[in-house]
Amino acid sequence: MTEILKITKISLLAYGIVCLLYGVLAVFLFDMVVAMTGFNDPFQSRLFGGVLLVITIYTFLIVFKKDWEHVKLAYLVLYSLILSTIIMEGAVTVMLYSSLSAEAINMHIMDLIIMPILLILGIYSYMKQEG
Repeated sequence: MTEILKITKISLLAYGIVCLLYGVLAVFLFDMVVAMTGFNDPFQSRLFGGVLLVITIYTFLIVFKKDWEHVKLAYLVLYSLILSTIIMEGAVTVMLYSSLSAEAINMHIMDLIIMPILLILGIYSYMKQEG
């Protein structure tokens, strides 16, 4: 029985807080997102925001577990989701760059800065946890 390290809990909390902020922005402050990006499909944005809020609950539940062996698979699933999100965000930014507003481009670039930092922190904490 291996206890969860502090760095792993910090990486999960950081991931959960970022997902919480983006989830609340996408679900409850949708009008602000539309004003910033000009993208006005409410279903897609609110669906993604709901997924982010579920991920937030999931990360906070994992933080309170004591045994690493119980949360290892959940940890790997969370960080594989962020990897796919980075790929999709990069593809959307490249494909729609010419049609996006300046605010939307800034938001995408900010996403492409924050998400790899979270991924690197998650990989580092996983390596420390396993090693």
